[in-house]
Amino acid sequence: MAFLDPNRPKYPAQKQALSALLQKIDIMMTDTEKRIEKWVMEMQDVDYDLLYEPGKDNVDPRQKTTTLRR
Repeated sequence: MAFLDPNRPKYPAQKQALSALLQKIDIMMTDTEKRIEKWVMEMQDVDYDLLYEPGKDNVDPRQKTTTLRR
């Protein structure tokens, strides 16, 4: 009886969908890692200092780009 087979996947459609999703995430992570690696390689030749400036005048960038439309 096929429905009692313990080796049969219980949810083949869900497993297939999850497998496809995980493959897509893996590809996206690989592309992201390549872009970050390229950016790091380009920045190694640049002499720069990071400067932290605390204050209430520093605004979150998301606040500048978000507008209410009516």
